Amino acid sequence: MTHGIHTARHTDAAATPACTNAVLRRLPDEERRQLLAASVPIHLARRQVLQEAGSPLAVVLFPVTCVISLHATTEEGATVEVAMLGHEGVIGFPIGHDTPESPYTLTVRVAGHAIRVRPDVLRRAFDQSPAVRRVLLDHWHALLAEVVRGSACHYFHTGLQRFAGWLLTASSRGRVGTLEVTHEDVGHMLGIPRSAATAGAMALRHAGAIRYHQGHVTILDRRRLRAFACDCHRDSPSLGS
Repeated sequence: MTHGIHTARHTDAAATPACTNAVLRRLPDEERRQLLAASVPIHLARRQVLQEAGSPLAVVLFPVTCVISLHATTEEGATVEVAMLGHEGVIGFPIGHDTPESPYTLTVRVAGHAIRVRPDVLRRAFDQSPAVRRVLLDHWHALLAEVVRGSACHYFHTGLQRFAGWLLTASSRGRVGTLEVTHEDVGHMLGIPRSAATAGAMALRHAGAIRYHQGHVTILDRRRLRAFACDCHRDSPSLGS
């Protein structure tokens, strides 16, 4: 069952300036204006499920201050994050003309604002505008590269390396210094035991890279945190931003 965005709150457009989303910013002025004319600014809550794997793709969002996790779930119920998107990307747009089933679950990791566009409006813009088509295809190619890189990272690098990298990426894409995340959240996202997430948090705290208190992680020293992270993660938004 798709949870959708039924708990989202409408906000003033001024609270979610479109040009802070990199995909919208790359569009020509006229195409961006047409999309925004059919858009709704919304607020998304942490842990809100936007789309479940196996349900038809029906959500198109341009994140502004929120961060959304794309994660896969096995038949046994184990989960792992395959990518995350913030203000550098767009969520849920199918390239094919048929409406496919979502291969992953979409969950909000960092609460914040986004711009919602009707799928048919974005589809029409994709079909009619070479500029829109180029920007969206570039984004999808970059997202695919991130998923591939993440698969290799999961296999070759330690939980501590991936944890440090995840903190850097999530804070950059959410543009926040403090993340609301528990050890259990980290275990689910990275596919590691909760005990490993706890050990990783203790190591990063001992090194002075983070402060952790009651489910809130504050990055104190990005340089020290980067020293723990593998090269798969970036300390700034990617995906063509």
